Amino acid sequence: MKLTGRHLRIPRSRPLGLTNVCKILFLMKILRQVASHPDDQKAAQQVGIDLKAVSSPQPTALRQRAEAIVAKGGLEKPSLPSESLEGGSPVTSQQTLQELLVHQVELEMQNEELQRARADLEASRARYFDLYDLAPVGYCTISGNGLRRILEANLTASKLVGMSQADLVKLPFTRIIHREDADKFYLMCKQLIKTRAHQACELRMLKRNGTAFAAHLAATVVQKKDDSLIYVAITDITDRIRAEEALKRKNEEIELFAYSVSHDLGSPLVTIKMFLGYLEKDIRAKKEDQVTNDLGIIHTAADKMGLMLKELLTFARIGHNVNATVSVPLQEVVKEAMGLVAGQLAERGVQVVVTPVPVLLFGDRTRLVEVFQNLLDNAVKFSAGQPHPRIEIGVEHSEGELVIFVRDNGKGIDPRHIDGLFGLFEKLDPSTPGAGMGLALVRRIVEMHGGKIQAQSGGVGQGVTFRFTLAKTKLQPQIPA
Repeated sequence: MKLTGRHLRIPRSRPLGLTNVCKILFLMKILRQVASHPDDQKAAQQVGIDLKAVSSPQPTALRQRAEAIVAKGGLEKPSLPSESLEGGSPVTSQQTLQELLVHQVELEMQNEELQRARADLEASRARYFDLYDLAPVGYCTISGNGLRRILEANLTASKLVGMSQADLVKLPFTRIIHREDADKFYLMCKQLIKTRAHQACELRMLKRNGTAFAAHLAATVVQKKDDSLIYVAITDITDRIRAEEALKRKNEEIELFAYSVSHDLGSPLVTIKMFLGYLEKDIRAKKEDQVTNDLGIIHTAADKMGLMLKELLTFARIGHNVNATVSVPLQEVVKEAMGLVAGQLAERGVQVVVTPVPVLLFGDRTRLVEVFQNLLDNAVKFSAGQPHPRIEIGVEHSEGELVIFVRDNGKGIDPRHIDGLFGLFEKLDPSTPGAGMGLALVRRIVEMHGGKIQAQSGGVGQGVTFRFTLAKTKLQPQIPA
């Protein structure tokens, strides 16, 4: 029973009769019994109220304050009935009423303290829930037994999986974990219950719409009376995983780059060193014709090395020297690239057909021009011997995105060699000019623009088609005439 000051308020509009006094004394007896119970005392102490002050005759600070208020005469004293209380004199009755007034004030003061404590508790609870709900990581409390159902979830957790907090409650936690990664979660829980030590794992979680994201789970367990509670902190690590994958690709690229440099630059160096030895012998033997031949070979090797170093420098700069990104029509980019290889096109009599479809490219214009310049140059090189060389540049739709293609009717490529086309210093035909870096540059620029590139050929004599995508490529809106 919750007792407050209003339960003992003494009516002031009429004289205090014997019956009312007996009721008040009976309530005081009940109050003393409640105050003497250990569980009630413990509960009251948690909110800062000492029930012993009600039953103990020893004066307390609260009682002394109540007595002071009564002594000041701020309260209206009830009038005594004409008859005395049973077995008591008017003086004794007055003392009893005085005691009742003091207890009334005490109870009202305790009630005020209780209300203040409750308000403080509610404010603290509100602050706690703000911190809990707005934490930068998701928090879930799940059952330690059975289906590991979610008992509570904060706002961040609900946003991570795209579900409301109400929908998450009672849901098995495995329902928001990728099916292939459920075993990782079960193993973590098993170790958690077994060792009672902090556990963590990384797995894929699911949003309401079915999309997956990488997550880091950190869990602790607390034993309750009938069940264990598992507290799980969820962190979205998608960006970190992507960064790690990008770093891994960069490291692999650097490793390949270093291998190519050491291998391919080593060849002209060996040639130079070897023919310097021949040159020295031929000079001593005064073989002028051989000296001239040795010098020519050394010059050729040195020129090749210079070209390779220049191409390597260009390759290394891609992605570091970034120009402003712009939206530019495909036809403008192709026209500029054709101007850079106009000599080769005219010399071989190559016909270039460009699609009229209004496509907008988005990116570094200079680099986009380099893509088409290198693809055109590559097509021209392999058109040798073709009576009617032709290059077609167009677009097609594939899986909801625009794919750009450059197709030629040249020599073609054995499908077994397709994978090596985009390597550094790869030259399928050693007789063609260049250092073998053109297609490697193309792939790097395409990937820098968020796209992919691949090559296809039906075999020798059937030409080659390069298909690639670029992020944000779109059809140009048509303005009605």
